[in-house]
Amino acid sequence: MGTVDFVDMDGNVIDTRTDFSLCRCGFSKDMPFCDSSHKAAGFAAEGYISKKEDVKEENGEKA
Repeated sequence: MGTVDFVDMDGNVIDTRTDFSLCRCGFSKDMPFCDSSHKAAGFAAEGYISKKEDVKEENGEKA
């Protein structure tokens, strides 16, 4: 583990973080970082099965 420097196109450090997630859904208001907006938007990565869907499948329900 360590820190990551985010730099602009000229190589200037604009932010340094040690713990972060990058947004993949496109709904974050803190781009390029995740702010959990994907939850309200209903976004899930392709091929991802949530724990809720696992439980439904185990009970014989459609996910």
